[in-house]
This record gives sequence, C-alpha cells and structure tokens, in this order.
Amino acid sequence: MAAGQLSLVARSGRWSSDQLRPEQWPAFQSQLIENFLISRRATVSLQSVRVAISALRANLLPWLQARHCFVWDVSPEDLDEWAVALRNCVATRTHTGYFAAVACFYEWLVVRQADQIERLIGVSVRNPVDRFNRARRLSEGERLVPVPQEATIRYFLAFCRKAIDLSVGSDVKWLQACRSYTMWLMLNWAGLRRAELAALTTQDVDLEAGIVQVVDGKGHRGRLVQIQPRLAPTLRWFAQEIRPQIVGHPDRVLFLSSYERPSVPVR
Repeated sequence: MAAGQLSLVARSGRWSSDQLRPEQWPAFQSQLIENFLISRRATVSLQSVRVAISALRANLLPWLQARHCFVWDVSPEDLDEWAVALRNCVATRTHTGYFAAVACFYEWLVVRQADQIERLIGVSVRNPVDRFNRARRLSEGERLVPVPQEATIRYFLAFCRKAIDLSVGSDVKWLQACRSYTMWLMLNWAGLRRAELAALTTQDVDLEAGIVQVVDGKGHRGRLVQIQPRLAPTLRWFAQEIRPQIVGHPDRVLFLSSYERPSVPVR
C-alpha cells in the first residue's frame, strides 16, 4: 500500500485488508487513538476527553515510543511499569484519571479494533488491564453517602441548640456553641460545602437581599445561595449579635474558632 493511499483511507478511519508495513504502524496507531477519542466525545464531557488526550498522547505514547513499542504490544507488566513511572510525575488524582482513561481505551481497542489489528498487523490484542492493576471501583451503595432522616437532623440540631444553654457559664464555650449551631444550620439549609462554609466572610452575607455569596466554590466557581426562611433568623442573630463579640484576626471571617482563627472545615 502506498503512503498516499494510507493517508487517504486513514481519514475515513478504514484501511485496506492488506497487512501494513512496520513504517506504517505509527500512522495506524495514531488513527486508532483518534477514533477512540471520537467515540469518547460522543458520550462523555469535554473534560473527560481532555483527560484521555493527555493520558494517551502526552503520557502513554511517548513512554511507548521510548521503548519502541505500540499500543497493541502492551502487557500487564508494561502497564504496571508505566503506572509506577506516572505516579512519580503527577498528583494521585491525576494518576487515577489517566489510568482510568487508558483502561477505557484498551476496552474499546479489544471490543472494536481487535479483528482489524490482527488482520493488518498480525498480532492478537489483549487487554493489559486486569484485576491486579485495575483500580477498585466501589459499588453504588458504597459510593453514595446515606442521606440522614429528617428526624435525625432535627434531633442533632436540637442538641446543638441545647448546647448553647448549657454553656452559659463560659463566654468562650458559649460563643463557640452559638457559632457551631449557626454553622450546622448553614450546612443543612444553605447546602454549602465544608470549605465554602469556612471561607465565608461577613461581607459574603447580605441579610437584606437574603443572599449568601460563595466566592470560591467547587471548580473555583462562585455562586449565589438564597437564605432559606428557616435559616434567616438564626443567621441574622449570629451576624448582628454574636459575631461582633468575637474580635480577632482575620476580622472579616464569619465563623472564627474559639482561638479567634478561621474555622477548619469539619471532616
């Protein structure tokens, strides 16, 4: 097959039934990856596609090229070696995302392209991802955090409210109990995340407009949260009566600890 002919049929994602010469294998490999990315674009988010591009083109392929290998040559031991080398270069979360993208690529390769690779290259493809190197995927029941029942939430909030009365004899404990009760109400009725709650400042709460501004939320994006009627009286009480009694640094942070420092998110 001529090089021009290979380029022509590669654009359509198909090749001749004749076996490819070794010098044509890199172009064939590139087209396989491109076809995989096309299939991913049809089913997953743009961010997931970007992860797959980075995992395959920027990490796996250079590693294979340095060893004069192709994607159809990879064994489980090879993948283990690549994963170890990758772990030393990227963060754990990035490593997990890259390995998941590579695992998906090999599932696609075996299911959709194994016959074509055997016909054109003359090798039988097997998936190098096995139960020993595949990351354990939790079941749906394990991944989901059980939602507490309404009665449990009411009991817990009542306990926090009672703690305010029980700590009247100590100014520090009383202020801390008032702060904790308001924070739990914010988590329950405003739906804030732990880090979002800890980062709130006094200027982020607009009691007149009934709005809480989250400046740096998930994905470093901000949003506006409406103050629910059941939260409004307590938040107004804390912001106008309790918080001014806590003078510390930084003075703009809404929820300070008993040591007059920003509250650490509860884990």
